[in-house]
Amino acid sequence: MRNRFLMHAMLPAVLAALAACSADQPDEARMTLDYPETATVDQVDDYHGTEVADPYRWLEDDVRESDEVKAWVDAQNEVAFGYLKSIEERDAIEARLTELWDYERYGLPTKAGNRYFYSYNDGLQNQNVIYVVDGLDGDPSLLLDPNTWSEDGTVALAAYYPSPDGRFVAYLVQDGGSDWREAKVVDVETGEVLEDHLEWLKFTDLTWAADSSGFYYSRFPAVDEDELFQSLNVNNSVHFHTLGQSQAEDALVFERPDEPEWRFDASVTDDGRHLVITNGIGTDDRYQLFYRDLTEPDTDFVQLIEGFDFDYSLIGSLGDELLFRTNDGAPRNRVIAMDPDQPERENWREIVPESTDVLAQATYVGGRLVAEYMQDAWSVVRLYDLDGRHVETVEGRPEHLKGLQQSTGKKLLWG
Repeated sequence: MRNRFLMHAMLPAVLAALAACSADQPDEARMTLDYPETATVDQVDDYHGTEVADPYRWLEDDVRESDEVKAWVDAQNEVAFGYLKSIEERDAIEARLTELWDYERYGLPTKAGNRYFYSYNDGLQNQNVIYVVDGLDGDPSLLLDPNTWSEDGTVALAAYYPSPDGRFVAYLVQDGGSDWREAKVVDVETGEVLEDHLEWLKFTDLTWAADSSGFYYSRFPAVDEDELFQSLNVNNSVHFHTLGQSQAEDALVFERPDEPEWRFDASVTDDGRHLVITNGIGTDDRYQLFYRDLTEPDTDFVQLIEGFDFDYSLIGSLGDELLFRTNDGAPRNRVIAMDPDQPERENWREIVPESTDVLAQATYVGGRLVAEYMQDAWSVVRLYDLDGRHVETVEGRPEHLKGLQQSTGKKLLWG
């Protein structure tokens, strides 16, 4: 949030400086950029009888694998950076932004077992690093440092997921800004990255089984090398990865080959009992829901919601019931409880009704619902008990958060 405010504060000055230095350049100086020639190819596609030329198709090759594309990118960069370096005000702008961004930043910790995990940046690190602490009084130790994963900084940590017992951390690796992810696992005790390596992941979280034996994830089928980054993202499916085994051995949990455009994301509730699969199509927040009771793993999935009409975000579970934030019946969202054995709308139990403010997200923490609302473009946090009674509105200043207690096993830590 602070970075956002700093950028807003600096943006007018940065734009004004760049505009001024550009305006100060003589017309002839600004016209001397010598752009490299771009080769063309004789590529024509036939779309239902209409021929469409695509002379720059060769530029779609991966820059890491094509010498021709790499040479073209290097030549373009030489022109661009050569011009940018000639701007006298650029050093002053860089120095000022560096000064503003040079401060320590901590992410909200995640508790798993007796360990706490959190992100940290010393101020000028390109990427946040992940630390782990044994108990509240332990000394932090560095667990993951994505800054060391590549020389040019293009390999990034997309997300990380501690196992419920805190022994392992599964994490997603992003390369070159692609939406594709690879999953790996690190042993927290030793810091060793295990041999577990998952590919063909996109638009998925990793959600652990309660016994920390492995995690659920969704993936797309592998494609041949000549189809990389070219094939359609179809036939998504949910699998379970058991630690120590190869991805080829992962158990297929859920698929719908009759609906190749559907995509899935699996979630296990904190008690380890309920598996909910959120089913989307396209990019709209409109979902179907499928469910399995993990205490009866051999049973078929039950469809809780049919039709891509509304948003349903799983919050957690209360015994036999599942909690969702939804805009079904409430355009500004509400919190409802659903019994998977009786998922019909007439059986829903409304816990937090729709407000005049938009309910952006809700979390189940320490026996209470923590609800974040958007009020006049500002976040407001309200606490509710499990009967939907408003308990407290949290003030925006950090000192007012001291009364909230941390919850075992939750991703949010209030203290």
